[in-house]
Amino acid sequence: MKYSRNDEFPTPLSAARARTVLADHFRALRFSVKDLPNGLEISAGSDFIFRLLGFLAPRSIPVGLTVQLERRSGGTTVKARASDRLGRYLSDRKFSGTEEALNGKLAALLNESRTALGVDERRNGPPS
Repeated sequence: MKYSRNDEFPTPLSAARARTVLADHFRALRFSVKDLPNGLEISAGSDFIFRLLGFLAPRSIPVGLTVQLERRSGGTTVKARASDRLGRYLSDRKFSGTEEALNGKLAALLNESRTALGVDERRNGPPS
């Protein structure tokens, strides 16, 4: 994992409701969703297909989103970390445009979690 972005925001929903809303939303978008004790692990894409076809199959870019849900007064704090799921490569050299494509995909993934919970999107700045 070389590329990642973080986001944190409040939602008035309970942790249980936020979990259900996020899981349903990402499953509807054909993401794989796995329950964690305090949140969700969401993933999409295939490192194998991405290596084989590169940007000819843009949906294959392997990304993941780990969401932690923490109860707070009046709702839940959502802590999200979007990251690549690229496996090991023989060199650090990637396809041309990989960095821009991954950073865009990670920002979109974080914004999608905000959209699912009815929180205003934000432009996710530089990777953290």
